[in-house]
Amino acid sequence: MARFGLRGPRVVFALVAIGGAAATVAAQVPAIDPGPIDQATVQIVATLLERLHLTKPTINDEISTRWVKNYIKSLDPRKNYFLKADIDEFHKYDTKLDDSRESGDLTFAKLVMERFQKRAAERQVDVVELLKEKPDFSIDEVIVDADKAEYPADAAEARDRIRKQIKLSLLAKKVSKVSDEEALKQVTVEFRDLHRIFSQYDKVEMLEKYLTALTMSVDPHSSYMGAKEYEDQFKQRIGLTLDGIGAQLQSIDGYPTIQEVVPGGAADK
Repeated sequence: MARFGLRGPRVVFALVAIGGAAATVAAQVPAIDPGPIDQATVQIVATLLERLHLTKPTINDEISTRWVKNYIKSLDPRKNYFLKADIDEFHKYDTKLDDSRESGDLTFAKLVMERFQKRAAERQVDVVELLKEKPDFSIDEVIVDADKAEYPADAAEARDRIRKQIKLSLLAKKVSKVSDEEALKQVTVEFRDLHRIFSQYDKVEMLEKYLTALTMSVDPHSSYMGAKEYEDQFKQRIGLTLDGIGAQLQSIDGYPTIQEVVPGGAADK
């Protein structure tokens, strides 16, 4: 049984629906194949949003356009992965999502997610190659704020943006007095872990991002929660309870690693 809900500052409601590689460059990408339950989820969430949200919105072309923009931004907020040609293709759907939601069609959601994973895999190839090069810190370079930047025109420009991100990360380590060797190791792991997360996105993450993009198009403080998010976050906040082992964890090289044991916690005892 899958649970999902909408959350906002003024409205909270939940509903129950019926249901049940290359090591360095890429991990196995799960198949994104939305089914009838996912389609029904889109229909139900959109209907509840119109009926129960205090603003009583009508999901029209204007909201559809914001929906497209929000979904793209949720995946690539820094504009490092999608190319301009991708964005031009996606914007053909600007005034279509309000119509497709009536049937629960997830063609657009799947198209964008799979394209993102493809671009992320391409950029990770660049990362592996760029990490073999020594950055020139004597040259002043600028990373344009994402809100002001355009999407990369081609793969070469996208690669250069990733190069600057790597350089910035290494520079931050350098400023923190981390040795060059250790800095390179840390940045390598950080980018590898980031790509691992991207490559493991499945239809659950796709639906969460897609429907949150819809709710935020109506109210920036409302979001959609899938079953895991509902259990892990919403119920903890409402019930003010949290059970854990009493340790602070950090992901290192893809594995959870204990960084600190909390005094008096279960692990400490």
